[in-house]
Amino acid sequence: MLLLQGDAPPQLALIEALQRRLLRARGVSALDEAAALRALRAATYTFPELASIPLYRRYQRARPGSLAPGDAAPDVPLLSLDGAVLYALSGPSLQL
Repeated sequence: MLLLQGDAPPQLALIEALQRRLLRARGVSALDEAAALRALRAATYTFPELASIPLYRRYQRARPGSLAPGDAAPDVPLLSLDGAVLYALSGPSLQL
């Protein structure tokens, strides 16, 4: 049973399969596998001293934003697959 839901990219299914293999190699039973997967994935939050180990945590650059409820949303630029710059609120701009 995969914990992934919906149309998950195949890379995530591969990662989940590797995580399950690791847990089985460490003796985790099939009955405990779902709980062990959750614990494995939350380990760096449960034990912050482990946060420097996985790359996705080591290079995490997300920070709390400055927007508050009721603030106007910024009109951020987005790049489409064909190279066109679109703005989130105002629409198309220029072609790169």
